[in-house]
Parts: sequence; C-alpha cells; structure tokens
Amino acid sequence: MLDRLFKRENSSGGTIKRAVVKTVFYRVNILILDFVCIYLFTGKVEVAVGFTVVSNVYATLVYFIHERIWDRVDSRNARRAMAQKQMIISANPTV
Repeated sequence: MLDRLFKRENSSGGTIKRAVVKTVFYRVNILILDFVCIYLFTGKVEVAVGFTVVSNVYATLVYFIHERIWDRVDSRNARRAMAQKQMIISANPTV
C-alpha cells in the first residue's frame, strides 16, 4: 500500500513534490498557530515550544499520507469518469 502512496504522479496530476510543498506550507501555518495559542493559554514559552514540536512531528506525517490518499481517490474518480465517457461514446457512435 505504501508503494502506491509514494508513486511519482497519478492521472489527476498530483505529484510527491506538490504534496510535500503543500504539507510543509500547511505545517508552518499550524506550527505558528499552535505556538501562539499554547503560549496565550499558558504564558510559558517552554510549554508552547514543547507542545508545538511534538504535535507537529506526527501531524506532518499524517497530513502527507492524507494528501497522497486523496490524490489516489481523485485519480480513481478521474479514471472512472473517463471510462464512463468512453462507454457512452462507444455505445452511441454518432455523438
């Protein structure tokens, strides 16, 4: 299953590079928000930094896998739509 998640590109145009860039951009935004919120609640930089680091390490990996799964779903839907269109055309050659 993992080999399918990490393939270079799918038919919907999703690439590993695009997924990595989106993941990093998203995580930087969340990192900043996590730190600010935890710091505002606790008033302690150490607690905010600790929570931010721990939560973002595992969340980054989860988000990347999530993106790759959705790329596969999009790809599967695109192939299904193309197959249905070809069936309609082959069933009615005058179209």
